[in-house]
Amino acid sequence: METTVVSNEEIELSLPYFSKWNVESHTALFQTMEAYVALLNESGIHQQLDGFSSMYKQELNQIQKEPVEVPIMVQKKPLSSLSFYKLLELIELLQDSQTQEVYFQVVEGQSTNSMRQKGLTNLHAHDLLNNVKRKHIITVFDQLQHLNLITKNSRNFTLTPKGRRIYQLLTAKHASAS
Repeated sequence: METTVVSNEEIELSLPYFSKWNVESHTALFQTMEAYVALLNESGIHQQLDGFSSMYKQELNQIQKEPVEVPIMVQKKPLSSLSFYKLLELIELLQDSQTQEVYFQVVEGQSTNSMRQKGLTNLHAHDLLNNVKRKHIITVFDQLQHLNLITKNSRNFTLTPKGRRIYQLLTAKHASAS
């Protein structure tokens, strides 16, 4: 039976490394684990993990305080979660690169040479609201703005911090569902 002697310099921070150990006595194992714990304490991993945990808990609490309380309506029908995600994704992808008119053309499903060359017809939101009149599409964007999810400036739309957080949550949700 082999016994692995481990010094502080040889400690790897991985489970596969620890799984290869073969110790003949509990004393050697406890001494090695004490060295490992000392190394963890020196590197401050506990504090870093606590910091990340606190940061994510605060962000989650903030998001839960600011939910989208009313559905986005399109011609008296609520927009699905997937469609909502695709709209936020469109705004995130096109930020500062296209005019408001292009956003509307994408969701309407228009397909011009210019749009094809720019890859806009390959976006998930392309053709999303193809059976909806332009005035209703504009209303959808107005609702997003009213809910403080997007901002409209002179040329285009951008996600607000709240909109970006919701977009990130939906990205994780839809990525795990695929």
